[in-house]
Amino acid sequence: MAIYGKNELERARRVKEEELYIKEGYKKAVLLGRNWNDYTNHLFAFLIDLNICLIPVYLWGVEFILILSGVISPVYFDLLFYLMYGLLFLTSCILLPLYTAAKGGQSWGDRYLGLRLVRADKKPASAIRLVCRQLFGFGIPMMVFGYFFSIFGVVGWWLVDGLVALCSPHQQTIFDWVFNLVDVYVPRYDMKVIKEPEAKAQNKEAAQPLQAAPQKPAASLADGRAEGQSQDPAALLAAKAAASASPVFSPNAKNSTQPASKAASSSQPELDGNEEPTRREMRKKEKRARKAEKEKEKQTGRNPKKEGSQEAGQAEMAALAAAASVEAAVQEDHTAQQEKEDLPISRIDLHIRSNFSDDSDAEVEDIFLQAREKGIDVISITDHNNARSNALAMHFARLYGVRYIPGVEIDCQLFGQRVRILGYYINWNDPFFDGIERLSLKREKDISEARIKAFEKETDLKIDTDSLLASSRFKIMTSDQLTDLVFDSPEARELPLVRDYLATSPSEEKARKAFEEDYFGPGGPCRIKAEYPGALKVIEAIHKAGGMAILSGWHLERISNDVIEGLLAGGIDGFEVFAPNNSDQTKAFLLSLVNEEKLFITAGSDYHGRCRKDRHLGVTTATPKGEQFVSIFTRALDRA
Repeated sequence: MAIYGKNELERARRVKEEELYIKEGYKKAVLLGRNWNDYTNHLFAFLIDLNICLIPVYLWGVEFILILSGVISPVYFDLLFYLMYGLLFLTSCILLPLYTAAKGGQSWGDRYLGLRLVRADKKPASAIRLVCRQLFGFGIPMMVFGYFFSIFGVVGWWLVDGLVALCSPHQQTIFDWVFNLVDVYVPRYDMKVIKEPEAKAQNKEAAQPLQAAPQKPAASLADGRAEGQSQDPAALLAAKAAASASPVFSPNAKNSTQPASKAASSSQPELDGNEEPTRREMRKKEKRARKAEKEKEKQTGRNPKKEGSQEAGQAEMAALAAAASVEAAVQEDHTAQQEKEDLPISRIDLHIRSNFSDDSDAEVEDIFLQAREKGIDVISITDHNNARSNALAMHFARLYGVRYIPGVEIDCQLFGQRVRILGYYINWNDPFFDGIERLSLKREKDISEARIKAFEKETDLKIDTDSLLASSRFKIMTSDQLTDLVFDSPEARELPLVRDYLATSPSEEKARKAFEEDYFGPGGPCRIKAEYPGALKVIEAIHKAGGMAILSGWHLERISNDVIEGLLAGGIDGFEVFAPNNSDQTKAFLLSLVNEEKLFITAGSDYHGRCRKDRHLGVTTATPKGEQFVSIFTRALDRA
C-alpha cells in the first residue's frame, strides 16, 4: 500500500467530498432557516471571517501602542498606517474571495461551522460568482466605508446587511440576493483509507487514497479476500468490521440517496450486480491458486509455507487474533447498544407487522395489548402485501382503547428499483388489496421454486421441494431458510463445499452468512429476479381506496433520486422519516424534502414480533418534536 502524506489525504478528501456534493449531496444540503441556532452559526461564521481579515488592524493597534510608548518613532506612523491599509486590502479583497472560490464556496468561518455558499438551487456556484460576492459584499464595503466614514461607516454597513439577512427567509445578505446565492449546511461524509492488496496497488498508476466509507464496501472486501488475504488479514477483517459498524450517507454515480455504489447496491431486482466480481468467483480463483501451488510443490519437492520462519507464522496468527478481537468488540458494542433496557417509546407507531405477514409471529391482539401497556396512543398494522388483519385490528382497537389507522405495505418498483409503499386510512375491503395478496403469494412461491431448482443445479444437492413448501404457511422458501437447511444437515456438512466455508470462516454464523451471500446474494448463481407492480399504479390504487401513500423506510438509502422524483410526480403523500434503519443524515434529508414539498411525516418501529429481536414495538426513533409532526398525519382520526 502506498504511503500518503497528510496533505495528500486532505486533498483527496476534499476532492471526494466535492464529487459527492456535485453528484447528489446538494439535494441533502439544508438551507438556513429563521431559528436561533442558524442565526448564531451564520453570525459566528461572519465574525470568524471578519476577525481574520482585521488581523492587519489588530497589528497596527499594537504598533500604535508601541509608538505611544516610544518604542517606535512617530516618523513611521503614516508608513505603518498605509502598510496596515494595504494588508487589510490584501486580506479582505484578495485572500478572502480567492480562498472562498478555491474551497468551493466555503470561507474560513463557513468551513469551521459546516456552511457553504452555493447557488439558490443548492448546486455549486461558479468561482467568479463567489469572488464577486465576497469582493462586493465584504471587502470593498469595508475598505470604502472605512476610508470615508471610519469605523461608523463600516458598522453601519454591517447593520444594514444584517437586517436584510434577518428579514430574508434563508438569511441572504444584500449581495447574496444580487448574485443569487445562499448559505446551506453541507452534508457530512465519514471518510476512511482503504488498504488495497499490494499486487492490485502496483498495477494502478494513480490510486485514489481516500474514499467515502460506504463506497463499494462489498467490492473492496471481495478484492481483499481474493488477492490480499495472506498479506494482511488483520487489515481486511478490521476494515470489514468498520464498514459494518458505521454505515454513512454516501451517494452513487447516479445522484442517488443510497449508501453504496451502483455495483454494491444492485442486489435487488431493481439493480444489477454484474459489474464487480462476486465473492463466489473470488473464492473459486483462490481455490485454483491453492491447487496450482500444491501441484507446483509436488513437482519441485518444496513447501514454501514450511520454509517460512516460525516468527512469521506467529505474527500472522497474532494479526488474525487482533482482527478477530476488533470485530468481536464492534459486535459486542453493537449488541449492547441494541439491548438497552430503557428504549424510548413513541406515542405513535405506524409500521407494525402481525402474523398475517410471512415474516412475523405477532398476534394482532398481543400487539394491542403491548401498545396499551406501553402507553402508545396510535398504531397501524401494515402487513406485507396483505390487508386482512385490519378487520380484526379495528375490533381490538375498540376493546383496548388504542386508536388505529388501517394500513398495508406493498412491494412495488419504479425505474427498475424495488420500493415499498405504505397505505394508510385505506378501505381494506377494496378488491385491489385481494389482488395484491394473490399476486404476492404466487410470486413468492414461484421465486422459491426457482431458487430451489437453481440451488440444486449449482450444488448437486437434492431437496424435497414439495415437503418443504407444504410445511410453509405461505408456501415460500427464503435464502436464509435454505442456508439453514444445508448447515443443519449432518450429511450436507460433510460435503466439500460446506466444509470449505466452515474451515475458512472464523465462526459458523459467518460461514452461513458467507454461504448465503455467495449463492443467493448479488451476482450469485441462485439469485432470482422478481417483477413487482408499478409504484405509480400502487399509489393511484391506494388513493382510489380512500387512503394515503407513504414511502416506507425500507432500504430508503438505496433509492435513487430519480425514483424519489418519480414518486413525487406520481402523487406520493409523504415519507416514513422516523424508522430504526434510517440514519440521522437520511432523516435530515427527508425532513428538508417534506418541508419543501409540503408532505406528511410518519414514524414506525417495523415491529416483527419475535422474528426480529432488533425491532421493538413503539421504538420508532422519533424525537418529541418529530412526534408533533407525525401527529399531524393522525389528525384524521379526530374527525372520525
